[in-house]
Parts: sequence; C-alpha cells; structure tokens
Amino acid sequence: MRIPPVPRTFWSLCLAVVAVAAPLHAGESTAPQFQSDSRVCFIGDSITAGGVYSTYLKIFYATRYPDREIAFFNAGKSGGSAGDAVNRLAWDILVHRPTAATVSFGMNDMSRLHLGISGTPEALEQAIQERMKSVETNYNTLLDALTKANVTLTLIGPSPYDDTLQVETKIERSNVAMARWTARIAEIAKKRGAGFVDMGAALNPVNQRLQAVDPAASIVGKDRVHPGPAGHLVMAMAILKAQNVAPEVSRIQVDAKTGKPGPLIHCTVEAVRTSAQGVEFLCRENALPFVLPQESGTQAFWGIAEKAAAQIQLAGGPELIPFQRELNRETLHVTGLESGRYQVRIDEQWIGEYGAEELAEGVNLSENPKTPQYTQALALAKSLEAVRGLEGSFFRLVAHVRGSFLEPAKVDIQDDAAVEHCLREAIAKLPPDNYGRAMAERYLKTVPGQTAGKLEELEKLLLQIREQRVLKPHRFSVTRKSEG
Repeated sequence: MRIPPVPRTFWSLCLAVVAVAAPLHAGESTAPQFQSDSRVCFIGDSITAGGVYSTYLKIFYATRYPDREIAFFNAGKSGGSAGDAVNRLAWDILVHRPTAATVSFGMNDMSRLHLGISGTPEALEQAIQERMKSVETNYNTLLDALTKANVTLTLIGPSPYDDTLQVETKIERSNVAMARWTARIAEIAKKRGAGFVDMGAALNPVNQRLQAVDPAASIVGKDRVHPGPAGHLVMAMAILKAQNVAPEVSRIQVDAKTGKPGPLIHCTVEAVRTSAQGVEFLCRENALPFVLPQESGTQAFWGIAEKAAAQIQLAGGPELIPFQRELNRETLHVTGLESGRYQVRIDEQWIGEYGAEELAEGVNLSENPKTPQYTQALALAKSLEAVRGLEGSFFRLVAHVRGSFLEPAKVDIQDDAAVEHCLREAIAKLPPDNYGRAMAERYLKTVPGQTAGKLEELEKLLLQIREQRVLKPHRFSVTRKSEG
C-alpha cells in the first residue's frame, strides 16, 4: 500500500535543527563477515549489553552458516561510553582474546545535546563539534588498542535518538548529534580500513514510516533510546547486509515430469521419484531458516506495545522490515505439475497445500512453523536466547558492578568480603531510585557463590547449540490432492 506522507507538524520538535543537519546517510555500510574460528566481541553501551541484536546475529550465523565455529562475547555495558570501554578493556574485552569486534558508542557519548539545552541550531552545532573532539580521543584510544591486538573492526554508528516521537518523555538528546557522530565514525572507519554500519540509515526511514501512521509509535521505544525487538532486528539486518551474507537459505527445485533437479542453491536433491500424482525426493540443505526465539509471532516480533501489528500493517506490513524477502528465502520450486492443488509433506509431516502455479513460482518455507527445518531452527534460537538471558542476568551484571564500583575502588573481585563491603558502602550513599544502586543490590542477592554453577550452565547451553546446528536430510513429497 502507499505510505502516507509525513505531516509537517510531525517535525515540530526538530524543524529548526533539520535546517543545519547533515544527511542521515553517513556513508555506505560494508563490513567483514564473521568467519570460522572467529572470536567476536560486541562492544557498546546498554543497547549492546541487552544482547538482542547480537543474539539475532548469532541465530543467523548458527542457521545460515552452521559449519562455522564462532565464539561470541557480549562486552556491552549499561551507561557505557568509549572512555568507559577503555577503562575495562583489559578485563572485559581483551580477556576474551577477540579476533573480531563490533564497536557501537554514541548514545551516551553524545548525550545532553539537543535544541532545548543548546538554544539555537548554531549553538547546538558548535556543542556537537566540541563534544565530538573529546569523544573521538577516547574512541581512537580504544580502536588503537584493539588494532594492536590484531582485532578486525566493524564500527557501528549509534541507533537513532527518537526526538520526533510524540509522547511526553523529556527530550534529552538530539538525533542530529547521532547523525553527526555517525558521519565521523564513517570517516574513522575509512581511514582505518575498518568495517562500517550506519544504523541511522537503517532505522530512521522505518521510524518515519511508522510515525506517519501514528506519531506516538516508535521503532526505538518510549524512552527514545532503546530499540525494541523490531528495532534490534533492523540493526541485525543492517549488519548482515553490510557483511553481504548469503541472502538465501536454499533454493530447492525439481521438475515433476522429468525428475531432474535444479537449478539448486545451498542444497542437493537426490532419489527423485515421479508419478502421475506428483513427485518425491530427498533433499539435503546446507542451512536452516532464520527463526526468532519468540513463539507468539507477530506481536512479540515487533515489540511495539499492543498496537504493534496494526501499526506495522498500516506502515507497509512485512515490507517495512523486509527481512524474509531479502535475507531469509528458503524456496521450494516444483515445476511440471498438472494444474490443481497439491499437498506438501516433509518427512511425512503435512506442511501445507498449494496450487501448481504457486509451487512453480516458489513457496518460501522459512516462515512455515510446520516444517522440521523450522522446528530445528526454533529450538536453536531458543537455546541462543537462553544464553542471552544468562549473560544478561549474571555475567553482564558482574561486569557492570566490577566496572562501576570495584575497579574504581581497586577491590579484587575474588575477595568476597571486600566486594560486599564496597557495595554496601556504595548502596548506603546512593538514592533509592539510582540504577547503579539497583545493580549493586542485585549483585549481592544473586551473584556470590554462583559463578561456577553459571559457567557450567553456559557450557551445557553451548554444547546443546553445537548439537542443534547439525543438519539433517529430509524427504519431500508433493502429491496431488484428490477431488471429492
């Protein structure tokens, strides 16, 4: 459907800034793929620490490239900045011996920059330029250290700050500042020969289309900062497209008259048997479809409050975020069938009924929850989601407390008594609604004495994921539906 134009009043909060703003497209996104035996660190702030877009990347690589052995490490920190990452470089990043890293900072580094505080657009521009100089010093210090450690870099521009969202949340940042910093990151990446991904170029157009339908909708979220699941999927998609990954899971094709397969993509077809009723064959695919870990479908997928499905449909439906069409095609093509309706089964499991014309054109199986491939991919995605949950509830909690309290106080994290004393002192000084205080309290309740058990739990999950990646051949049958 046609997307309605953005109303002029929609931009009332930022029209003055737009007049001096740089284009949101900072440069072409291009990045190296994660190869087998890579050790990949995701370095960033709370948007990275949450582990959502990185988990989508893990799911994609586990399903699209199941033969690649890749170790992934979350090195994001809530409230983090480039300078903070420099401080935790040795014990939270380089300790993983990374060979590749994505680096995503800007939301906190470029905070407190917006028209409301700075006054005029010209004053905002000057404030942005001054801030970027100080941020760039820390940013380059971090990149220098990673380069010295022979880490292949992908520099990621910050996701948008949604200062156009029509809600009562206070505006504390400017998306112009994010665009400016993204443009500078593109220059740094080019100079260093590093990968670069422009998150603003990926997310801003989606947000504009959403808000043209509903000014109170956002791909980012009501706090204007943290993308929901749909936003994280767009982020993962931007990285994957920059990496020029294989867009197709597989292309399975066979002629029902001749029994000849092909052309094929990422699969083999053998043991073809044709009959007057249809065709059967054995197929070995080299990949699995990408499946999100949420089982509840569209609502969980979009994650934009209760109006999610309606907003997405009004703003363009699946074409708003065309992940399936662009990066998740697992197509079954059966040509040479007589006109009529056909039952498709995989391993004797009924997966759907299609017309001869549909099958000739190609049916995308990646979204079909009845296929054994989908079932296997869903189990794999759930295991990777369990890893994310474990990282977030325990390991990133430990890292946050260490970086925020223990390292500044020079407290050994192995000294339980000293750790408890340090945290209780900090808790006593902090207000009840302080985020750091909440993290310290949570640490004292959940971490002491649990590390060995959590490590064992993580190892079991990683072993399970390795087993779930093993591909299996499947028997396809396409049989004409009997009339009557």
